[in-house]
Amino acid sequence: MLPAHGPAGYPAGHSLSERPDSTGDHYGILRGPEGARLRAIATLGDQSHRTAKAIAWIRANYAKPLRVEGLAQIAGMGLSTLHHHFRALTAMSPLQYQKQLRLQAARGRMLVDGLDAASAAFEVGYESASQFNREYSRFFGQPPMRGYSDHPSLARRSALGVGQ
Repeated sequence: MLPAHGPAGYPAGHSLSERPDSTGDHYGILRGPEGARLRAIATLGDQSHRTAKAIAWIRANYAKPLRVEGLAQIAGMGLSTLHHHFRALTAMSPLQYQKQLRLQAARGRMLVDGLDAASAAFEVGYESASQFNREYSRFFGQPPMRGYSDHPSLARRSALGVGQ
């Protein structure tokens, strides 16, 4: 014999995967057995949105000094929560993410604009050229500008006397 009521007070045979009836009983769904999972999904989505705000801020301001406490405030999250969700989305910490953006931007400035390593380093926010050189070598596997002399855009610039 079927029970008189299904999940969360719905008629017998009602499935939670069906759309709520026209009365809009969303509250009943949230109170039911599937409610915990729906609440977790909604909360995770909110945390992802907040973390995305932090990522966007770093992308727009990578050359500025980064205070992770200030970034947590921008995202409206606690410090440990930001670190946890940031790592989940990017597989790195906020500072590692900023460093990667800086290194890639500096490399682009050297390749496209013909800047020397020290100038590119300072433009992307490094305060020490030697620190930049160490991090660049570690990230790209070679020191700045080594191997770029054969790069087509630099060879053209050099032949035209651009950037010298």
